[in-house]
Amino acid sequence: FAVTLSLHDTPSIAALGFHISYDKTRLELLECEMAPEGFNLYINKENGKAVFVGAADYIEDGTLLNLRFKVLENAEDGLAEITLAVQEALNVSENKVSFSVTSGGVQVVTRVLGDVNDDGKVDRKDAVLILKNISGMALDNFSAENADYNGDGAINSLDVIAIMKSI
Repeated sequence: FAVTLSLHDTPSIAALGFHISYDKTRLELLECEMAPEGFNLYINKENGKAVFVGAADYIEDGTLLNLRFKVLENAEDGLAEITLAVQEALNVSENKVSFSVTSGGVQVVTRVLGDVNDDGKVDRKDAVLILKNISGMALDNFSAENADYNGDGAINSLDVIAIMKSI
């Protein structure tokens, strides 16, 4: 997946030193794709330090770069924060430029929603198990976290109907 770093109300910048931090227990940074022509990006994936530099001021709003990540196989579900801290920003006249940064993240979900028997697929067997659960039957192999298929916060017949419609 890609995370876009975009600029709004852009001051004139020719050099930008920043640090990318992310949850290394859930994510791996694969690459950075640069948007503007005439500028270079140098990034150390191991420590997250990066420098964006050009011979002229960059003054456009929009995408500066895209960070491509992958979710690690052993990642736990939850919010994987991604932050960017500007260390230095200069214009072509070598004057400091002020920046404000809004950090974000991605919600990591490693389960298959609707797959209540954890066999890797959502099928009629899952719908039947949800019905059995609703009726109060004790089940040995029932993943309740996957049962709220329609995301309304409840495990009920609406989840069964949504599963049956999707298969």
